[in-house]
Amino acid sequence: TAIATLAIYIGMGLLGFIELGPAESLTLFSGLFILLLAPEFYNPLRILAQHWHDRAGALAAAEGIREVLAAPLARQEPAEPAQAIPTGACPVRIRGVRVTLPGRGALFAGLDLDVPAGEKLVLTGASGCGKSTLLSLAGGFLQPDDGEILLGGVPVAALSRTQLSQVRGYLGQQPFLYAASIRDNILLGHPVNHGGHDADEAPLQRAVTLAGLDRFIATLPAGLDTRLGQDGLGVSGGQARRISLARVLLAPRPLLLLDEPTASLDADTEQQFWADLDRALAAQPMTVICASHSALALRWADRALLLADGRLREVER
Repeated sequence: TAIATLAIYIGMGLLGFIELGPAESLTLFSGLFILLLAPEFYNPLRILAQHWHDRAGALAAAEGIREVLAAPLARQEPAEPAQAIPTGACPVRIRGVRVTLPGRGALFAGLDLDVPAGEKLVLTGASGCGKSTLLSLAGGFLQPDDGEILLGGVPVAALSRTQLSQVRGYLGQQPFLYAASIRDNILLGHPVNHGGHDADEAPLQRAVTLAGLDRFIATLPAGLDTRLGQDGLGVSGGQARRISLARVLLAPRPLLLLDEPTASLDADTEQQFWADLDRALAAQPMTVICASHSALALRWADRALLLADGRLREVER
């Protein structure tokens, strides 16, 4: 603002509308010289203002960090991890689960759920009814206040974080992609052969094909080595979800959790997503629990349950 105001005064001075300072006249050279020096003159003030805003932002973030640090752990590591974990599509059994969330009170009180091995189950219901919380419980992200959750007969509470990552895969509505190649984004969280790509290429290509990415990758000059921007800049929403799906399919897991995986996708793209997932499940059987409002998801599923008031009931389709 100060530089713009200075430019206006210099312009009016050059036109002879006003007189500036003790000088007899303002020349074009002196006017440009003053205007070019103005940013440097005000630069210390700009730096001070930037630092003040950075400090204010840091203080605001610190309050949120203190709340997180003070909160109890969502899940405790078992003293003795389970000796064996499920290796194929596994049944999910939830018995008498009770969960109380801060500020919301009791969300579930004695909730029961049985999901047979290999079933495609969709959970539907109003926003905030607890679908995502139920997925978090089934996946071991959240520990219930009471009750038991079994994956293939093994209590979730007995599984370590490493074991859980081998048992369940997760795909949400906002897939995480970072500024790197498509290959690196798919391999995120998986062991990498540092000697070269050859050892990783077969399972990687299989995951790309099962996720329906092969057609898209074939159109890119750099293929899997095409670099993406932060948050998937450079690909569409549907392509970003397929990249995340390929990441999940890279290593077989008995349980796949989907949280609104087709949110914001158009009908054609969503239909293709479910078709690609069906093809992947035919080659790599998994038990699937999906939280979704989509009518296409309900038609895709083997069974649908409505979650309301902390209870589940069958949805007639």
